[in-house]
Amino acid sequence: MAYLNESIDQFRFLKRSLFYNVKVAHSNHPDGHRSNPKNESFQPIAVNPKHLYSHSTLSYRFSMKRNPFFKCFFLIAAVLLQTGCLNTTVVNLTPPKVPRNAAGSYRFEAGWETNQRSIKEDSIEGYVVLGGVHHPMKKVPIAADRWEALIPLDQVAEGHSYHFKFDFIYNSHPEPQANSLRTEPFSVKIVEPNAR
Repeated sequence: MAYLNESIDQFRFLKRSLFYNVKVAHSNHPDGHRSNPKNESFQPIAVNPKHLYSHSTLSYRFSMKRNPFFKCFFLIAAVLLQTGCLNTTVVNLTPPKVPRNAAGSYRFEAGWETNQRSIKEDSIEGYVVLGGVHHPMKKVPIAADRWEALIPLDQVAEGHSYHFKFDFIYNSHPEPQANSLRTEPFSVKIVEPNAR
């Protein structure tokens, strides 16, 4: 309520003094009486809007000059727009069904996708974890961020469960840190070449 009353008083002050400053001319009458009101002179004046606000008004409280919160907010927003959200994912490119072959080895493929620039590219190591065994993967030369491995599978078993695991090192302060990314379990099934 105190803020409202003060704002009303300031509005009245603005209404009286923003456009005109009334100066009443006095006559040279020996009695010191005022002259005719028609002789009043009106002169425009300039009022600085900054002086119309006190420390307790709402506009002044939430100005960027008095509130460092707004400066921090815009700074954080600018950083987020430049960096974006950091995301690293592994995409399974292995079909759920593979045709049986005479060699008994089958290709497992995965795609590595990341926008995290702090990761060292030469430190990335991919694995296909199948039956508790880590089978190393190699990066495909002709495809960007694509990894593969040839793994022998039991021809008798109906299905094989596996997942991918990627180890990497990323730059951090005061020294680089090691991390790993593991996918959810997948399943692959060996089928006859003519089977659908």
